[in-house]
Amino acid sequence: MLRDCILNPKIIEAFYGDREPSLTDVLINSFQVLPNEDTTIRLNLIVRDFPDNPPKKWILNKYDTAAFSLQLNGVFDVHIDGLDFVEATSIAIQKLSESEILISSGNNFRIVCKWIHLDGIDGFKDEVKTYPYDE
Repeated sequence: MLRDCILNPKIIEAFYGDREPSLTDVLINSFQVLPNEDTTIRLNLIVRDFPDNPPKKWILNKYDTAAFSLQLNGVFDVHIDGLDFVEATSIAIQKLSESEILISSGNNFRIVCKWIHLDGIDGFKDEVKTYPYDE
């Protein structure tokens, strides 16, 4: 569960209340390795599961899609077979121990890190139909 694995779960609570956001059917928008003394990966996801409590600005602008920016800190194990930036995928996040969190997407990638920071949740109107099967 994302909420149990991030340093700042209050952001999730503010947007989704008590409900856990679904990380199935997401798009990987970007995957970036950041040059730090501690290996860090920034993973930006377009999430189909729209928040229950979006900011008023999102409602006024008729935003219909959320994007999560996750910073994976203290990365010490990475296995990538492929990153698909076109097709939707499911992301699994689970705490293996107090100092190990696993982030994976099927057989596509597997990352183990020490902690995750949710940099933010942004909203936008998906006018270009990010999801290829939307009409």
